[in-house]
Amino acid sequence: MEPRVTGNHSNTKRQEKAAIKKVLARSRFALPIHDWPAIIDGGQVVGRLRDSVPGPVMQSLPRRNWFPA
Repeated sequence: MEPRVTGNHSNTKRQEKAAIKKVLARSRFALPIHDWPAIIDGGQVVGRLRDSVPGPVMQSLPRRNWFPA
């Protein structure tokens, strides 16, 4: 369940993945400049918002168990 990197060359891939993981671990919302805001629960994106944060969910996303026990 490694995050995808953007290809931004100002940081290493390791630094970019670490920054994404930090946001997922510590935040309730992610506000990327390139996409709709996201709701984060348990380190996973579970929904997308539209015009306000917090606000109505425009798309809910199922939880994905990438590493079954």
